[in-house]
Amino acid sequence: MYGQSYGGFCALSYLSFAPAGLREVLITGGLAPLHGTADRVYKATFRRVSARNAEYFSWYPEDREKVNKIARHLRTAAEFLPGGERLTVERFQMVGAFLGGNTRVDALHHLLEDAFIPAPGGERLSDQFLEQVYGLVSRSANPLYALMHESIYGQGQATQWAAWRVLNDFPEFRPEAPQLLLTGEMVYPWYFEQDKTLAPWGMLRNTWQKRRTGPLSTIRRSWPRTRSRSPRRCTARTSTSTGTYRWRPPRPSVDSRSGRQQISTMTHCRRR
Repeated sequence: MYGQSYGGFCALSYLSFAPAGLREVLITGGLAPLHGTADRVYKATFRRVSARNAEYFSWYPEDREKVNKIARHLRTAAEFLPGGERLTVERFQMVGAFLGGNTRVDALHHLLEDAFIPAPGGERLSDQFLEQVYGLVSRSANPLYALMHESIYGQGQATQWAAWRVLNDFPEFRPEAPQLLLTGEMVYPWYFEQDKTLAPWGMLRNTWQKRRTGPLSTIRRSWPRTRSRSPRRCTARTSTSTGTYRWRPPRPSVDSRSGRQQISTMTHCRRR
């Protein structure tokens, strides 16, 4: 097994729960902490991201004002991503994911370089810029990433939106900061409201954040008890050639008007 980034955490899970099924594991990144809480992880992460911002702006000092200009623009003007959502300052900050590697920082510079285009009512963000930002900040391809991301740092404790809580200790990362800093892959509660592909997972987000993670014995003890239910009897919902739906037993029948056989299309269950 090869573990890189999140794959490293997956590799550790296999080594913990099913090591007999593995011949060898190569981990090049993504080692979970064995002790401590998610809060400690994010305190270290925000400090590292802050230093990374300073390093980036020392390489491209002109981008310091470009980031501030985009933030000021988004606070007063409505700009929409290709998915239909409005681009907010806090979501724009997520392009800091480019700072997560030495080979991608130049791509961030190129993204910011052509952010604005002239328009009749004043400058607007270009379609090219919005398209690239959407590819970075949307979870349409992997919604489970946003739901499960923070839990990888839990060691027998619920994370309780650790990144969001720790953010209060770093006001320089707040969306209203005068010298805006870029963040990264942290997941916050508002993400499930601003990314419409995550909206169906909104009801699960708080439940998942309260779920304890850690050793298998700990997880088993945290599972809720369920009551057994009485057997169910099912009938079938059938449709006729006219498109009218009615309840029928699960056996073929013939429509009296068209002479066509009705076909069962849906199952409905109820208690005996």
